Amino acid sequence: MGKITSVRAYANNEVAYIAWDIDDRIDDCLGFEVTRIILDDQGNDTADRVKCAAWVAFKGQRNPYWLPQDTGVWPIQKMSWRDLTLRKKRRGAERRPDEVRVRYEVRPVGDVKPGLAPVPGQAPRTVTVAKRDSKGKPVIGANGKPVMIQDKEYSGQRRELGYLGPAVSSNKIHVTRHRGKFHSTFTNGILAAQWLGNVLLEDGIVGPNELIEKLEDPADPHRKYLAGDVLPLLREL
Repeated sequence: MGKITSVRAYANNEVAYIAWDIDDRIDDCLGFEVTRIILDDQGNDTADRVKCAAWVAFKGQRNPYWLPQDTGVWPIQKMSWRDLTLRKKRRGAERRPDEVRVRYEVRPVGDVKPGLAPVPGQAPRTVTVAKRDSKGKPVIGANGKPVMIQDKEYSGQRRELGYLGPAVSSNKIHVTRHRGKFHSTFTNGILAAQWLGNVLLEDGIVGPNELIEKLEDPADPHRKYLAGDVLPLLREL
């Protein structure tokens, strides 16, 4: 049976790219669980271990609100992944600090069966979301505001998974905008487009010019979130 032979990770100041290789087909493999581990100043593991976020559901499941699950629920069904939540938190306009060191572990998973250690997980939770029509657009109520409902964060039954092999670690990487004489940063505008749509609906309504007003306000937290480290870097020049 095949196994993971190597894992490599690379990062800029916002996201990480992780890729791995196998020596042969891994029988019954449905994908890979990817876990981020924060390191201390000496390069040792801390207790901060988080499974990376994923958005692509299994066949028979749907993710209509585009809410993330971790890769123990929806494993990565290819040989590479971008950790978009390395700095950006999954929910809310918050970012983690840079100048940290991390590594990743990648582990193959398949349907659980006798002899396999089960992948920890939980059934879909109930969340408050804007009701959407068949085209995915928010349903507007008589008061002119989107209709908010309680619903499962994704539809379909949770697929019970088990580990098909041990976790393999990546190299250690430094999350920084400083590369020798060069400083580079990136905005979060494109990557956060769907996230921003959910943020604007958090209060149940998207007002006229709400997004424009946010982007024009230097103190707005969502503008700061989307700008990333670009504006602070410009002020350093």
